[in-house]
Amino acid sequence: MMTGTLVTNFVVWTATLAASGPIMRPLRFDTYWLLLMIPLVIGISVTYKTIKLEDLSILRREATLMTLQIVIFMVVTAAVIFGLTQLL
Repeated sequence: MMTGTLVTNFVVWTATLAASGPIMRPLRFDTYWLLLMIPLVIGISVTYKTIKLEDLSILRREATLMTLQIVIFMVVTAAVIFGLTQLL
């Protein structure tokens, strides 16, 4: 009976340790984490335009336009905030 409890505890402990590995040692995205914004914005644009458009033949053009608008807005916003922080 005691052996079963020890085995169960060991299995639970091992599973917990294995599952917490990515939490304890996350991937390093320091150098290119802003590039992860591009697939996220593309996914948001395609999903939004797929829902809103009646004619999906223009989906590629509309989603590309919306993606560019979002990325340009984010870059301009970051530049303004950077400029304000350097000015103050």
